[in-house]
Amino acid sequence: MMWPAPIRDTSVLRAAAGTRALNLADLAATALFAVEGGTRASAAGLDLFGIVALSLIIANGGGIIRDVLLGDLPPHALRIRAPMYAALAGAAFVVLTHSIYGPLPTGSLWAVDALGLGLFAATGAQKAFGQSRNTVTVIILAAITGTGGGVIGDVLLNKTPAILTQDIYATAAAAAGVLYLICARLGLKPGTCLLLAAAGALLLRTGGVLLGWQLPHLN
Repeated sequence: MMWPAPIRDTSVLRAAAGTRALNLADLAATALFAVEGGTRASAAGLDLFGIVALSLIIANGGGIIRDVLLGDLPPHALRIRAPMYAALAGAAFVVLTHSIYGPLPTGSLWAVDALGLGLFAATGAQKAFGQSRNTVTVIILAAITGTGGGVIGDVLLNKTPAILTQDIYATAAAAAGVLYLICARLGLKPGTCLLLAAAGALLLRTGGVLLGWQLPHLN
């Protein structure tokens, strides 16, 4: 019996590892944003359908916008089952914990949001870099992937979008795109680039919340 020869092309191995890291990070961010969306919907007094709907929208909105702009159609979240399952799992977590322990404290959502923002922005940067090496495109799509779903959710809840009221938010997502580009140009592995970009966005967002970091204002 002839066994297939092992893959020796390191570029193929690196691409496969980067794809796995991208998929895992994307699913983790989807579940985190779904938890945030469900909690916000519950706090706003929405019914069960509203909680599930807002979870799905916030969890997948940014990625869908990114894919449409990249011409990756149908969007990944509508073509593959896993993102929707991850979002539904996040919504189910909110409903179950609310039924057993009561509502999740909305004041602690910033940590969930910061982690989800970092992961989503990094996945947006990686996917954009894979299809277009254009610097501006990578940075913009990193920001859109990280913030797009939240903007739609804020509009549906009749709130001013967070990217217009929180200084270190969209900035952190865009920074993930910059960090990914730097790491990629240095020749680091895609998974490493993704991790460092997500960590950078997470640190910026955390500093904005805990240390009060802000961009300059024009008075």
